[in-house]
Amino acid sequence: MDMNRAHMRIQPEAASQAMGLNDNLNFLGKELHVQTENVQSSAPCILTQVFYHGRVIHTAKCEYSTETRDSRDLVKIRDLMVKQHMKVIERIGEQEAKHQKRS
Repeated sequence: MDMNRAHMRIQPEAASQAMGLNDNLNFLGKELHVQTENVQSSAPCILTQVFYHGRVIHTAKCEYSTETRDSRDLVKIRDLMVKQHMKVIERIGEQEAKHQKRS
């Protein structure tokens, strides 16, 4: 799997501001974009989406407590984001490895 770090932006100013991680991956010759963001709502969550040609082909969602959101613990939120983002990327790599074994 060829991973090209598109960019990583984490803004520590306020928990309500957008925080996100973005990567472009080459998966079996197909360009995928992996995007993770901190969604602020009544049910705060970390949302990771995998895009292919602009369409969402996979979504991973992890809700976190309003206590975490209200504490504005940006380090904890960032750590949750990175963990989920990397887990999705690892799964993509595992799927590519499985596919290559079959070929």
